[in-house]
Amino acid sequence: MEQELRQFPELSHQLRVVEVLGLSPMPPLAIAQHLGISLIEQLQFALLQPDTELQSVMEEVGVQRFAVVELEAYKVLAERFSSRKIEFL
Repeated sequence: MEQELRQFPELSHQLRVVEVLGLSPMPPLAIAQHLGISLIEQLQFALLQPDTELQSVMEEVGVQRFAVVELEAYKVLAERFSSRKIEFL
């Protein structure tokens, strides 16, 4: 949504904040294991060591970098939402 609002700031007038969740880790990238370890490692290397073309695209969309993280980094989300009832509109 942040990227969309950067490109189309006029949309912000049509939105309202329902709830603020606070600081959260960035959403993870997930790769299907059936792609095989070789391809997964190639993708990981490309994201962690981007060439100039990928760096340029990342800058365009506001991505500073990719990093390897441990599952522990997302524990805060599990704790935050484990005791809450989430309703879908």
